[in-house]
Amino acid sequence: MTRMNLDPTKVAAPETTRYRFLFSLYCAFGFSLSCWVYTYVGTIVYGTAPECWAELLGTIPPHFPLGHSVLLGGVPLFPLLYWRVAILRRLRIRNHCGSRAAIVLLLYMAFVGASQVQFGGNIYIVGFGLMYGVVFALTDAIRAYREDFSFLGVADICQSAKLAKLQMMHERWFRYLMALLTVACGILIGSAIGCIIAEDKDVQALNALMALIVIGYLFLGIVWGGALEMLRKMREIENRILEV
Repeated sequence: MTRMNLDPTKVAAPETTRYRFLFSLYCAFGFSLSCWVYTYVGTIVYGTAPECWAELLGTIPPHFPLGHSVLLGGVPLFPLLYWRVAILRRLRIRNHCGSRAAIVLLLYMAFVGASQVQFGGNIYIVGFGLMYGVVFALTDAIRAYREDFSFLGVADICQSAKLAKLQMMHERWFRYLMALLTVACGILIGSAIGCIIAEDKDVQALNALMALIVIGYLFLGIVWGGALEMLRKMREIENRILEV
């Protein structure tokens, strides 16, 4: 099976200012949204059915000392993500898809860890934060990944070999796309099951609201940042096939 090459000597594809702004804004807003939803819904759940909360988490929840102001954590996260390439350069780390994914994940999880001042070590919030961070990191890695088409200019390679190589590259991205959509559907189904198995009817409705907002926002990122970018790379490969 062909794998994505994360060679650290391979420089990442250049990014536009528009993409950098939208990506950083999306990640920062996702952090703020998830923190606000858990604070808002968590307060209602604890007031409506504290025994359900204690049964799910094993402990009585904290009193949310930061209140809704916890969502302001997305404000400093935005510029850090916006200048992530400059941070890599300052740390003397080569800008490639692997390092880009790593710094996005580390920055996001650092803010999720800091938010536990509000949530008191809630493992569910850490889990969803990790899910968000991984999706954001993979999105940036896919965008930064640059296919190597230099073999097309080598005269010693015959046309059939070039076509076979391009077809293999196209098939690889198709497999990645199918895997991404499968995972996305699994997340949606899993969140729906989590709403159904809640015993208290009021908690079911609140869980559904939380899943609709938090998982829906994550699914939007998977489609916008992952699937569409994979389709773009597949179209690029198809154009190269037509040129051979």
